[in-house]
Amino acid sequence: MLNAIKTVFETIWNAIKNTVTSVVNGIKNTITTVWTNIKNTVMNLVNAIKNGVSNAFNSMWNGIKSVISGIYGTIKGGFDKAVGFITRLASSAFNWGKDIIMGIVNGIKSCIADFHDL
Repeated sequence: MLNAIKTVFETIWNAIKNTVTSVVNGIKNTITTVWTNIKNTVMNLVNAIKNGVSNAFNSMWNGIKSVISGIYGTIKGGFDKAVGFITRLASSAFNWGKDIIMGIVNGIKSCIADFHDL
């Protein structure tokens, strides 16, 4: 008879224990699922903000590089034009000097020719 009472109490205890364990596991699984969803939502939001900031910074940097490239091109183009002008000016000055000297030589030849004709 004691074994029968003991068996009844063990059966009731095991039923209570299994029910409590199932409820606790259900609550734990629900909390884990909710926490995972919250964590994933926050991570997605953080990644979206990070990507937005990164894209904005890259766009800004590309704009700065474009402006600097334009300024560099303008300065280089102006410098190249100035060098070209100076190079052409030096070449022209050489021709001017040559023309002056040739004018003097031709003048001397003309004077010699006129002197010879006298």
